[in-house]
Amino acid sequence: MTRSSDPRLVLLAQAADLAIETARRDAEDELAPAPPAVLRPMLTWRRGTRVAAARAASVSALEDPEFRARVRSGATPDSVDRASWLVLERPEGWEGDLEELIAQLAEQRQDGEAAAGKLRDAELAATVTELRRHVAVQARDLAKMAKQCDQHVGRIAELTDELDRQRDMARVALDERREAVRDLKQMERRLAERTVEWKAAMATHVAPETAPVAVQQVVDAAVAAAAAAVQAAHSALGERIAALGLVLRGHEPDAQPLPGGDRPSSKPPQQTRRPVRLGRGLRIDTVAGVQWLVRRPGAMVFIDGYNVTMLAWPAMSAAEQRDRLEQGCAKVAMDAGTVVIVFDGEGAGGRPARSVGSSVRVRYTDTDTEADDEILHLVAQVPLGQPVIVVSNDRRVVDGAAALGANTVSSTTWTELLRT
Repeated sequence: MTRSSDPRLVLLAQAADLAIETARRDAEDELAPAPPAVLRPMLTWRRGTRVAAARAASVSALEDPEFRARVRSGATPDSVDRASWLVLERPEGWEGDLEELIAQLAEQRQDGEAAAGKLRDAELAATVTELRRHVAVQARDLAKMAKQCDQHVGRIAELTDELDRQRDMARVALDERREAVRDLKQMERRLAERTVEWKAAMATHVAPETAPVAVQQVVDAAVAAAAAAVQAAHSALGERIAALGLVLRGHEPDAQPLPGGDRPSSKPPQQTRRPVRLGRGLRIDTVAGVQWLVRRPGAMVFIDGYNVTMLAWPAMSAAEQRDRLEQGCAKVAMDAGTVVIVFDGEGAGGRPARSVGSSVRVRYTDTDTEADDEILHLVAQVPLGQPVIVVSNDRRVVDGAAALGANTVSSTTWTELLRT
């Protein structure tokens, strides 16, 4: 047991403090007796420091009768507690009474420590109960989260399967679209060749300059019918291709391009290009509006070659159609920006690009690349500050070019421009 917890020192605290004060007064009074030697070192301490040691020395100093008498002279039974007065006065039987007080204090301390221990035990029990409740709640939450994770894992598996299915559908649609485009191109070439052959055969049997008017009318009607058939076939296959294009756009995965050589730019990326606003009173579906548009500084014009030629000159061969378009665009380009005509390539490896005039370029695609994709790819490469015009009636080309911020002109309007 330390001095600070000694029950005797605790009970005699007032007597000890009074002894210290008396020793300090004696040390300052030259006529007073000298303080006890045991207290002299403590007289220079600041009040309140090393309290336990000072009190122990003071209680020891009270064993000196003369010093104890001086201390008692400054106290009364009412100014100090009973234990301190017993030590100072020391009546008969005082030691027994003091021991009894010390025993009572020790018992009170034990009772207090027991009560404090019970309180601590109760607090610990409450803490343990709360922790157990918290653990139970956490366990329920973890079980719920684990169940949700299992559900999410199952949903992810379902979505993965659905994504694979959509990719398969997109691949099938892409193959169908390519097949339809090939059918269209082959039909265009066959119809053009048959028309030329038919005209040659008719010319062999009936010369145009000597043919009666009725025969010439029959020839013209037959040519018109053949042209109408070409246009009908072209429109039907064009609608089929457009429908397949919608399927592809609705099912094509965003993260991975479809196989087969499609250019990434065929799917419109995010762009900031904006179409050029026409001058007041002008419309994009008129020759005047198109003329104004292509004369903008730095304008780039991309033409879907066969889409225009099959509309303008269906009775001609493919080679004749290309020549007519190239010649017409060369005239337009004299007072316009750069004109690029894009044709689907014929034969392995396509045809090389060539120049028709100072501002006209002709491009032939590779056999595995369509003119539609090539045009959209070229549009995406033009700096955003330059006006871009795309000429086509193909809905996929028109929609793709518009998504890239280009102005779109119909093949019908461009044909009218070439004939002015």
